Amino acid sequence: MLGSYVALGGGDRQIRLDVRLQDTRAGETTTLTEAGSERQLFDLVSRVGKRLRRQLGVEEGGNANLRDGDARAALPASPEAARLYSEGVERLRLFDPVGARDLLARAVAAEPGNALSHSALATAWNALGYDAKARDEAKAAFDLAANLPREERLLIEGRYREVTQDWDHAIQTWWKLWSLFPDNLDYGLRLAAVQTDAGRVADALATTAALRTLPAPARDDPRIDLAEAMAAGAGADFKRQQASAARAATRGAAQGAPMMVAQGRLLECRALRNLGQPDAALAACEAGRKLHEQAGDRAGVAEALTHAANVLYDRGDLPGADRLYQQALDTYREIGNRGAEAGALNNIAVVLKSQGDLDRARQLYEQVLAISHEIGSRGGEAYALNNLAGVLLRRGELDEAAKLFEQSLAIRREQQDRGGAAYALDNLGVVLRRKGDLPGARQRHEEALALRREIGQKIGEVASLNNLGAVLLDQGELAAARGDFNAALTLARQTGNKSASAYSLFGLGEVLAREGDAAEARRRHEEALALRTQLGEKGTAAESQLALANVLLDAGDPARAADLARTAAEELGRQGAASDQARALAAGAQAEAARGNLTAAREAIGRAAAIVRGNQGSHDLQSRLSVELAAARLGQSEEPVLRSVAGQAARAGLLDVRLQAELALAQRAAQGKTGDGGAKLAALQKEAQGLGYGAIARKARGG
Repeated sequence: MLGSYVALGGGDRQIRLDVRLQDTRAGETTTLTEAGSERQLFDLVSRVGKRLRRQLGVEEGGNANLRDGDARAALPASPEAARLYSEGVERLRLFDPVGARDLLARAVAAEPGNALSHSALATAWNALGYDAKARDEAKAAFDLAANLPREERLLIEGRYREVTQDWDHAIQTWWKLWSLFPDNLDYGLRLAAVQTDAGRVADALATTAALRTLPAPARDDPRIDLAEAMAAGAGADFKRQQASAARAATRGAAQGAPMMVAQGRLLECRALRNLGQPDAALAACEAGRKLHEQAGDRAGVAEALTHAANVLYDRGDLPGADRLYQQALDTYREIGNRGAEAGALNNIAVVLKSQGDLDRARQLYEQVLAISHEIGSRGGEAYALNNLAGVLLRRGELDEAAKLFEQSLAIRREQQDRGGAAYALDNLGVVLRRKGDLPGARQRHEEALALRREIGQKIGEVASLNNLGAVLLDQGELAAARGDFNAALTLARQTGNKSASAYSLFGLGEVLAREGDAAEARRRHEEALALRTQLGEKGTAAESQLALANVLLDAGDPARAADLARTAAEELGRQGAASDQARALAAGAQAEAARGNLTAAREAIGRAAAIVRGNQGSHDLQSRLSVELAAARLGQSEEPVLRSVAGQAARAGLLDVRLQAELALAQRAAQGKTGDGGAKLAALQKEAQGLGYGAIARKARGG
């Protein structure tokens, strides 16, 4: 089919449309001609279309019954609105959402009742990160679509359900479209995309497999490989993601589709990063960046910079990561993408938090929250609340952190975002653990773990296993804790998550220390410390130094223990992590006393006690009990304090703290040569041995 038009001129601006339909088998050509004024342009097109369908014999056949509305109703009625709409859609295709937004807003103003213009404007607002405006326009389009043909109605509804994150209905809508038009590759691709967004990875992969059964050339379209790569990545199958992304790039190059190649390279970068191949990942990111730059896609360039920065962050090159995040931020600000701007600010804040600059990180997280409010991004708001709460948690402001985590959880549940809800539940569990509510913490972590396993979120599963292991450790279930930490370590290594690996190694070191295997405990903690130092995680590195100090103190190396505890206390104090700083000072005080430096010991325990007294609002039970226990061991408090520590620990289920307090009480009784001192130590040795607490059992028998 081919044709042309002629502007005939005249006062009413007459147009003639000539269409030729050629039957290449029979060699016959049919010419159809219609004329009309510019004001009647769409009537003219409609008449030609009707004659074409009749000529082809599809007026009543094929999918005509599915188009049960007036086809003209989908188009803007005025030529000016149609021009603005067409030019706006073209700007979207040319990666210019700002230009598209302005043109489409004018199209909507020229003809407010046109559903397609509203739907396209929603797409532009969504590309700029303005979620609330995108939702409003998508809703307007949906409400105006009642009289459109069925296909257009479903298209508009599918986009509306996506923008509002109504995943169940979005999946149903795209499934219906694909069922009605099974040869339409675009509908199948959208179905796979929303299935991935909804966390239904297996369904998304099944959809991509079905798309490969289409006739050629559709089955060889590189977009199928890209969809498979996205789904595989969501399911943490990074080998499959890398293979699919590479295949998309290869097919895109063969078909002369550079943007397909660019997207494939960026997905390769993400997969290779998680597979622990940073050099190859950076090379893939750079290849994708160059292609996006050549195409004039500045948002794609910024995305490539962000992925490369993520690789540098994993390597511990925090200054390099920060530099690339800043470049991405500048680009997003220049093109007006407020949603992506918030994401870039969040990434910079993560670097600052890792570097220990909690004040600056908090300021940036507050900016992210403000932008999210401005653009109506509920997902962005939930993310910002979560990260702000993380800073407060680090500083020991547990009650305030819990409030923000609860707000984040409420938004995630409102949006039916199970992955986000799992994240918030895990963080709430961490707060409850530090406050001494171990049953509540365990419940949150188990719920998060179940959600993450249900949606196949393996990276999140690592975090839940680590957090659950920490609660089990506090409760004294050492074998179960070891199992969770080992499972988390295996998954973390499979997914290339070095930070999570360090957490698992830290947890295993704590299990081994309680069991009395000081040599293995030291090895695990040193592995964790090396990883955290490599990653530039100053806060978690300080925690590893503190744990290592406690192991060395029990192993008879108080000088080294004192040095490590002092270094940890200085870093934690610099970050404003008051509760953790107090624990480090208490450990340092015990190490100084063991090496005979009583003046330094008294000074350190005094500082720790002062921090705890001045930080009563944090309700960090574990830190407070640890400091009180250390003070009692150093003779800075009376026996009733030890009894209080033992009682509070017992009520909270903090087994290790309770056993440590009872050991100190029994040792005092034995030193005072009271009649029951020896009996108490013997009973404690037996209990500790039975619970697997070899370190305390050894101390109880005088070893």
